[in-house]
This record gives sequence, structure tokens and C-alpha cells, in this order.
Amino acid sequence: LFDLAPLLGKRGMSPSDAATAIGMWGVMMAVLALPVGWAVARMAPRWLLSLGCTAMAGGCLLLIAGSHSVAVVLALVLLAAGQSFIVGTVGAATARAFGRAQHGAIRSAISRLGVFATALGPLAFGLSQSRTGGFGAALVGFAVAGGVGAVAVLFMGRAAPGDEPGPPR
Repeated sequence: LFDLAPLLGKRGMSPSDAATAIGMWGVMMAVLALPVGWAVARMAPRWLLSLGCTAMAGGCLLLIAGSHSVAVVLALVLLAAGQSFIVGTVGAATARAFGRAQHGAIRSAISRLGVFATALGPLAFGLSQSRTGGFGAALVGFAVAGGVGAVAVLFMGRAAPGDEPGPPR
């Protein structure tokens, strides 16, 4: 989220308003931890991942369109909700898609990809700022990626027998 500070500053937000907006991201991540865990045990990962990607795309679009502090806070809440669903679901989705025997190795590779992807956000923001003078191009790219992701995960394979979500056994 540190890469959002310049964006919020360009929106004319005071440092205290920007801190409040960014703080709401953390609050939402904490609030959704248990409900997302509950949903992972009961729903197909594809729906939860699609919801997460959709929320993140919506947050990016709201950051593009919204200039009022309330819109920015709502955008960060949507981003946090999307991240909560994605991060909370990926472990279960990995186990269901590839089986549990190699879960550790596969999860490690996915974690490395996540760290790499985390570095792309600030890079995209920096390139967008230097090439266009603003952050809109990066946000549009992130929103498009979220929309594509939301549709793509709906085509994930089905769970292996015995690994389907449902009430705890």
C-alpha cells in the first residue's frame, strides 16, 4: 500500500486523510479473515477467487473515478476485500487443484509468484507516472487484469473426489 501514498497525495488528500484511507485497508483485511475462511470451507474456490478479482477491479476503477475521500476509502476497502478473498482462498484452491501430496512445493512456488507480482504494482505505478504524468494507466491495467482474472478463474477445474468444499466433516 505504500505505493498508493503518491496517488492519494495527487488527489489532494491530507496526510491524515490518506492515513485513514490506508488504515481502512488493514481494518477490512482483519474483519474478513474469519468470514473468508468460513466461505473457503463451504464454497468452490473459483467463485471466491472470482469475487476477489472483481472486488479488486472495482477498487481500481473507483480509484480512477473517485476524487472524494469517501470514494478513496471505499476503493481501498474493495481492494482489501478482494485481497482477502484471493489470499484466503489460494491455499485451499491449490490443494484441491493439485492434491495434497505436493501441496507444500506447489504452495511455495505460488508464494514466490505472489512476491514477484507484489513488486509489479509499484513498478507499474512508477512507469505510469513517468510516462503519462498520472496513475490512471496503471489503474486501468490493474482493473483489466482483475476483470480477466475474474472470468478466467471461473474455468478452473473441479476438485478431486473427497476434496470438495462443504461443511466440516
